[in-house]
Amino acid sequence: MIRASVWIEQEIAIAAYMKQVRRKDIGIRLFLQKGIVLEGIREKLIINPFEFESNDEVVTQLESFLPTWRDSLRPREPETLQERLVQYQHSGQTVTVRGDLPNNRLIGNQRWAGSNQCKVTAVTEGYVTFLKLEGNSVQTVSLKYVAPGSDDEIRATDVPN
Repeated sequence: MIRASVWIEQEIAIAAYMKQVRRKDIGIRLFLQKGIVLEGIREKLIINPFEFESNDEVVTQLESFLPTWRDSLRPREPETLQERLVQYQHSGQTVTVRGDLPNNRLIGNQRWAGSNQCKVTAVTEGYVTFLKLEGNSVQTVSLKYVAPGSDDEIRATDVPN
């Protein structure tokens, strides 16, 4: 009996995780060389593998469906403010944090006045930390006081969202 990769169940699980939990629209195509037995979870799942005898058959199949996957490889747009902030943090992108505060009031014990060019240095559950580029000061603000603005702008407000 010829056996398949011992890692295939883990690979299927990773693909399922990316598709279900991370909501990545990833294409999945399984190939099964004739003579290799389906075992384990592969016996139970409806995976519809493409059975092949030669490598040329696999190449032909890949050439036919890979172009349809091109669009699915693009990263999806962030859906929540927290995802957007994490994206800014990972890219190192400069964002404008605009304080929508009357009379220079405090937001969560932080003073935000006018517009500040910042980098997002950390996003944790419920908080975001900004590095103000002017003055190199670091400030952590509760996400309840932060809202998306236009494009690369974040609004800080004294009214919880």
